[in-house]
Amino acid sequence: MDETEIRALIEQMENVLAHLKKLINKKLRIDELINKNDAEKEEAHYETGRLLSLYFSLNYKYMRKIGKEINPDTDELCNCLNNNMQKIDSQSKLDMIESLAKIFLEYGNKAQTHEYVKESIYTLFKEMYSDIIVGTKKLKIFSFRKFSDWSKEDIRENKLTLSNPKKFNDPFDTLLPYWLDYTLQKLNKGSNVYQIQKWKQEMCKCIKVRSFILSKDDAVENLPQLMWAHYADEHKGFCIKYEFDKEFFSADDERKSALVWQKIKYVHDDSQYSDGIRLSEALLTKSDIWSYENELRLLMFDPSREDDYVSVPLNGHARITDIYLGERCSDEDMNFMKYVVMGKGICLHKMKKNNYCAFKLDCEPV
Repeated sequence: MDETEIRALIEQMENVLAHLKKLINKKLRIDELINKNDAEKEEAHYETGRLLSLYFSLNYKYMRKIGKEINPDTDELCNCLNNNMQKIDSQSKLDMIESLAKIFLEYGNKAQTHEYVKESIYTLFKEMYSDIIVGTKKLKIFSFRKFSDWSKEDIRENKLTLSNPKKFNDPFDTLLPYWLDYTLQKLNKGSNVYQIQKWKQEMCKCIKVRSFILSKDDAVENLPQLMWAHYADEHKGFCIKYEFDKEFFSADDERKSALVWQKIKYVHDDSQYSDGIRLSEALLTKSDIWSYENELRLLMFDPSREDDYVSVPLNGHARITDIYLGERCSDEDMNFMKYVVMGKGICLHKMKKNNYCAFKLDCEPV
């Protein structure tokens, strides 16, 4: 194309963007008038999100095709995202943030690109936090442990230790590291998308996880006995019962950090990697051979904490209510636990074989 054709094309592209922006603004005004119930608002948020996502992606696409003569106003785009965060669906937010990251990278602004990579992960965690605020009253969950230095310290200092998913003893316990590697392998190493995904992989070091078990009736006796064998040192360890108020969980917009919980989703063990999988799904998906565990995960994202292990103090909104010693727990470990829980209001129990049922455990106070 000659210069005249290029100028005409640029004008047409700019007109498309201008008309799309006007359409979005008109739709937002109409939505406020006609959408009254939650279902209508949710549908409107999805529609508007798709339009805004298209507007952001076209800004980047035209910029890439024509060069910086199509010059997206990053201040306007950032304000547009911030002003409409409550009016669009979560996937659209992520798409818009991704487009902004690519636009800033195209401008050579790596610092701002990195900030939006961080924002994309935080947005997923904040979405999970929003679910907690609406639905959670008190969360009662269990954690099986062996008597290690880590587990003893957690009890002694009244804290929880979360770990980098790469440190899990089972490499199939989370898809996250492998999903990140998979997505990078499929991308052109010289592309902006590759660079952004590489930064996302680095930022995922700031994600920490702790696994728990949900019981339908809050009774340790009815949890699967395999848990004692697998996670409590062949019945020589112990099980902790925690109680969390929803106020324990948090999302800090300034620091872009969050502490949330979510249930595991179990899928067939022949499931394959997919380009469409979200980061949250990579964190929270396991083979259905583990479905009997009924697992729930405590998840932290904190960009200021890259260590493999991070401790979270239990406070007025989180507490240990009970500790159950395994059926094979040694006298030495029992005496340690008696000493540690003294005066803390924690009920101590000991598991024992049921006198009548060959494959059932009971518990009795210590």
